[in-house]
Amino acid sequence: MTTKQDRVFNIIILNPDPYELKKIKSIYLDILRNQTPTSPLKEYSVKVHGLKELNEIDVILKKETNSETANFLIHLPESINGLKGWTIIDLIRRRHPERNLETILHAKKEITDEEDLAYLRNHGINKVIFSADKSQIITALEALAESLIYRSKPEKKRSNAHFIFKPIETEAELEAYYSKRFDVWKKLMYVAPKQLSIRNPLEIDEYDKKSIPLGGFAVEEKEELAALVRIITPHYQEKYIKMTRNILERLKDDILTANFEREIKSCFPTLKDESKTYFVNSFLEEYGGLENAVEFSRMIVTDTRFKGISLSTAMAQFHNMYAKFVLQATVGIAGCLTAHVDFNINKNGFKGLIPETDKIYHSGVEKVASAIYVDFANIQNKPPSFHRDAITRMYNMFRTIGWTCFCDKKCSYLHERQGLDLNDELTQIIQCCGWDTR
Repeated sequence: MTTKQDRVFNIIILNPDPYELKKIKSIYLDILRNQTPTSPLKEYSVKVHGLKELNEIDVILKKETNSETANFLIHLPESINGLKGWTIIDLIRRRHPERNLETILHAKKEITDEEDLAYLRNHGINKVIFSADKSQIITALEALAESLIYRSKPEKKRSNAHFIFKPIETEAELEAYYSKRFDVWKKLMYVAPKQLSIRNPLEIDEYDKKSIPLGGFAVEEKEELAALVRIITPHYQEKYIKMTRNILERLKDDILTANFEREIKSCFPTLKDESKTYFVNSFLEEYGGLENAVEFSRMIVTDTRFKGISLSTAMAQFHNMYAKFVLQATVGIAGCLTAHVDFNINKNGFKGLIPETDKIYHSGVEKVASAIYVDFANIQNKPPSFHRDAITRMYNMFRTIGWTCFCDKKCSYLHERQGLDLNDELTQIIQCCGWDTR
């Protein structure tokens, strides 16, 4: 069991001016001494480091050996010895891509221009403050702490809920799907300010016109969307275009409508990054080109209540099943934070990195990321045959009743709920679907 001592949150204050360094460090220490009961840092062992030299950051980042439970927040000025703060952060992110890391830039004056803020975001700066004001630091610290903690590896646990997986079917489900995407993407600070709707908390972009949204629903007293993903295809998906436009017409939200109707300039989001385009296109030629590929995007577990129960792996099995058997794709790709590459290869059926795309800046999540792939003719198997067998079982169920389940072998509940008259063979398949994610 992970204890508070195991969950480490490092606040690194970098400033060559000893007076400023002491002042800012004292503010952080005061904040930590007077945390509210709801503070996201309450369950963490927090260390505050005051550093004058840039090379001292490497020592701290290397010292914390457990990259899965260690979190890092770097607070630094706009420039240090002629180097811009964002240049320093970009360098640190590339040298330590496996670290769970966020940043606060202490600017000399308030920055309000959207293009300037976008530039900073594109260079790895998460929050900007313009004075050593306690309230500004608290606001930035709590937002970044929540983002870091949400992204941390969860403790393993069990859930009493039953889970069913299916494509999104109704406008109500689709609106809930966009809403859950917004909740998590905003928490992770992946929603650019200019794309943020003030009136309607939904996250929608141009690639939703070519996407098939899938959901994993927790079924207890009511259904709740617990996990989701979208499969971006080479073709427009008229069913979901019509449903989304109906939602947007009802909401009359100009920002969300502009996000959705924006021109698609690259077949897949991964191809938007010029540094990756040539390598990804060349790689996909081995599988018949773009027409035979899909991209997995917005792979989300919607709430911490559903983390630690291997739900993301079950969802990965479902989206692999759908892409392989229903869409007849030969290869699936995804942008993946460097820290998550091993997990996706070892647990979620991905085969490996697309050559020459490792540790390249990914505009979609504004972080250093890699492009990974799954070969549907040769699903990665760790342990042997695990994923291949799982997605085959899912397909046998899906083609008959249009959904699959992951419910710790308590499927009789689902039989009663759906009122299904299932034959013995299908019943046997469903009763064996408590996926052992090992």
